[in-house]
Amino acid sequence: MSSLELLAWALLILVLLRALVSLEQIYSLLRPDAPSPPPLSGVPRVLLRKAALTLKGAVYLVLSRDKVRLIFVRHGESVWNLVFNRGFGPSFLHELLLVPVDDSAFLDSPLSPLGLQQCGQLAIFTTN
Repeated sequence: MSSLELLAWALLILVLLRALVSLEQIYSLLRPDAPSPPPLSGVPRVLLRKAALTLKGAVYLVLSRDKVRLIFVRHGESVWNLVFNRGFGPSFLHELLLVPVDDSAFLDSPLSPLGLQQCGQLAIFTTN
């Protein structure tokens, strides 16, 4: 590995560490009404819980004998869509850092206000 590559890796690590240190500030700027993020020591627990939920759902889907009528509908606009429609700015960094914690928009992303409106329109459509 060349000295330039080592320097690039060191710079990347420093930037990531700086971002982790300022995560709470970024988080409070983007979501002032939300509680502060959990400590980094809780990350393994959150990841294990998410993996367990995913595995449980997959096992149920494969082994279930329930007869279900499925209607496939693409989701409404989510917070994830909002983050990436704005480009790779501060909101992208914020979401990248939240992947291993509960409030990540990548995993189980909540609907945006437009997505909630689209959901209401779908409810009206399916009841008619």
